[in-house]
Amino acid sequence: MPDALVSFVFSLLLASGATFYVAFMRDKPSALHTALAFALSTATAAAVVPFYGAVGCVLYLPLWAAGYLGGITTVFVSWVAAQAVAYVLGVAPVCWWSSLLVGLLGCVWSRIPLRRGDRRRLALAVSATGIFLLWPLGFTARLLLLLGVLFLLLFARELLQRNMWRAVWQRYLHDGGLVILYSGGGEVMMESAALGRDGPAAEALRRHSNVFFHQLGSVVPIEHAGRQFLMTLSPVALPTGEVGRLASFQDVTRTTRALREKAEFFALATEGFGVCTTDGELILANQALEDMLGYTPSANNPCVMDFVHPDERDQVRMLADTLRSRRREHVRVEVRLRHRGGEYRWANVAGVLSEEKDVIYFVVHDTHARFLRERELTESYRQAVEQTKMLAMVKEAIVVFSLAGVVRYWNRGAVELYGYTARNATAHEEPLLLATRCPSPREEIIELTCRDGSWHGTVARTTARGEGRLVEVRWTILSEEGGSPRDIVEISSDVTAALRDNRRLQQLATIVESTDDAVISLSLKGETLTYNRGAEQMCGFTKEEVCGRPFLELVAEEKYHEADEALREAAAGRSVSDCRDLFRHKLGTTLCTSSSVFPITDERGKINGISLLARDVTAERVMERESARLELLSVMGQLAAGIGHELRNPLTTVRGFLQFFARNSDLAAVHPQLDIMLTDLDAAHEIISQFLSLARDSGGVAKCLDLNQVVRGVLPMLRADAHMRGCRVFFCCHPLPSLRLVEGDVSQLILNLARNGLQAMNEGGVLTISTRERDGAILLEVADTGHGIAREVAEKMWIPFFTTRDGAVGLGLAVCECIATRQGARITFATGAQGTTFTVEFGREDKAC
Repeated sequence: MPDALVSFVFSLLLASGATFYVAFMRDKPSALHTALAFALSTATAAAVVPFYGAVGCVLYLPLWAAGYLGGITTVFVSWVAAQAVAYVLGVAPVCWWSSLLVGLLGCVWSRIPLRRGDRRRLALAVSATGIFLLWPLGFTARLLLLLGVLFLLLFARELLQRNMWRAVWQRYLHDGGLVILYSGGGEVMMESAALGRDGPAAEALRRHSNVFFHQLGSVVPIEHAGRQFLMTLSPVALPTGEVGRLASFQDVTRTTRALREKAEFFALATEGFGVCTTDGELILANQALEDMLGYTPSANNPCVMDFVHPDERDQVRMLADTLRSRRREHVRVEVRLRHRGGEYRWANVAGVLSEEKDVIYFVVHDTHARFLRERELTESYRQAVEQTKMLAMVKEAIVVFSLAGVVRYWNRGAVELYGYTARNATAHEEPLLLATRCPSPREEIIELTCRDGSWHGTVARTTARGEGRLVEVRWTILSEEGGSPRDIVEISSDVTAALRDNRRLQQLATIVESTDDAVISLSLKGETLTYNRGAEQMCGFTKEEVCGRPFLELVAEEKYHEADEALREAAAGRSVSDCRDLFRHKLGTTLCTSSSVFPITDERGKINGISLLARDVTAERVMERESARLELLSVMGQLAAGIGHELRNPLTTVRGFLQFFARNSDLAAVHPQLDIMLTDLDAAHEIISQFLSLARDSGGVAKCLDLNQVVRGVLPMLRADAHMRGCRVFFCCHPLPSLRLVEGDVSQLILNLARNGLQAMNEGGVLTISTRERDGAILLEVADTGHGIAREVAEKMWIPFFTTRDGAVGLGLAVCECIATRQGARITFATGAQGTTFTVEFGREDKAC
């Protein structure tokens, strides 16, 4: 009989007995009490329904017995004990709540204020359910209890095992899986129905399970007739008490085939597929990913982060954390990966976390080419936008027109230059709009532009205001994709004012270039920028030798500091004038110049260069020096003419008496002193004679002479002087025409120049006297091998009484210059570290015989 029917019948009997007892007692309760007793008894009996079959009814018997024996308190305690036992045996938990409700209602009902007898009877009826107050029914219940205990003793073990085998079947073998239950000895005890329907497979699986019978907990792959199985052996407690083996087989044929197909797809896919741990360790990669990253499988799997560019690693780690925390189902990121060869290339990486949350599956798509194209397109677009903005902002006029001349583009510079707005100019023909006049036919120029790709020239145009403009244009061809010319881009600028200014600058440059003065422009660093013809003639350096070189290379060494200070002043904006003798000649001599230095400023007043003007004042200096010298000689001549006679007469008288005393034997003791006095008087007489020669002619008569013969006449005297000084004298002569000369004056001139040369040399020096003819003039040259003449000495050596030697008078060169002037000759000199050469030039036209 089903358990539900047993419980239902038992509940009806229990409720009916309780109602009968309450209704037919001596002190009858009211109808309400009777109905309430029936309801409570029914609810109490219904509480037994969730129990597990007849066991539940038996477990509830102590509650009834307690109601019969001791009242409500004992009932409640017994109820708690019954619930504990039911819980231990696994009875459904709903009995807790239903039983608790019944007990509480009984407690509440026992507190209702009824008559004492009614309350007691009703409480007993409710608490014990009323039925056990009837002795027959109580006896029957006790008998049933004894029979139940006996039944349990005889058949409990068999029922328990049956229920346990039923539980094993329902748990392991009832479903559609392939399962075999073995005993501890390896005998097959039960098989699943699905395994029984597959005979050949069952036999193969039994054989394999026997082979691996003792490998508990392991998963063994089995293959039979093209099918794949996974066998799992696990221990199981059998109802007999022993430990058996439960072999479960999972048919993974379709799964294996699908995995093999996926693996082939995974390996052969052109995209990079990979599997890595959540920590980034690369577990698996297909061939495409290995080729892409240059990765070779090895025992030590690399970290995915090693292939990511350092700048993107933090971003990748953050996305991996997002996957691990399940905040996102999948992620996608654009990163740079290190490819084979060390090059970083852009790639799109998409990843998803596995269901077990232990690995990440990711796909890598190489997007480097697309990235480069996008970047190139972006850069091209940006450049196009910037170029468009720049075209609109540049001052030059930029016009785009077709080969037929139709205007397509007209920038702001064109608006400012020609006066037409872009709206008024676009779609009009440029030759008609601007009345363009080209240096040659327009068709020829366009043909030349299409052939060469560009053309440059100057055209004449008329603006919207009717003003003529000279415009310098550059045409460039815009071609289509096929290479055929499409449009012409013109960049033009107004050169009307520039050409006018250029003509003015050319005129100014011509003036500067043709002037005799030196005009030099310098940078602020002192480098020579321009160097005109006057500077070339003055310094002897060519423009190619000077331009780009420091200006101080043209300055005399002793003037470096002065020139540098002048350049600094000019760079600071201050002009410097009358800088004397700055320049040197290419031959090394210092030039007599007067220079001025000025700053050069641009149209904004900013100093951007230095201008230097220099004039050769050698002639003026010579004229000034000659004028001063002649004036000095004139004064000295007048002085000599006035006092020379008065000085000579007393000296002559003194000399006469000294000679008389020298012949007197009585004064023999002082004869040496008298000789010294006579020598000094002779020297004084010689000085007076030279002094007088500055003021007057010697009085000699000029006659036709051979200059070589005059030199030979004084050579013995000069060689004697040279021998005393340890020097040598050479004479180099050439045939010369005769000249009208005063022999005594010329001899004196040669002696003075030669003795100056001997005095300037040390022992071993060589004095060379030579004569030659050059350009119609007779030259007499006296050259020594001394140390040269210092510049400050050279400026003063023609001044009378100027000397650098102790005991000398300083009239030798002054007398030579006076003699040369009287003979119509000119004296010059050249000096250097190797010595000094004096040159006397006799004019042949004036002195020819």
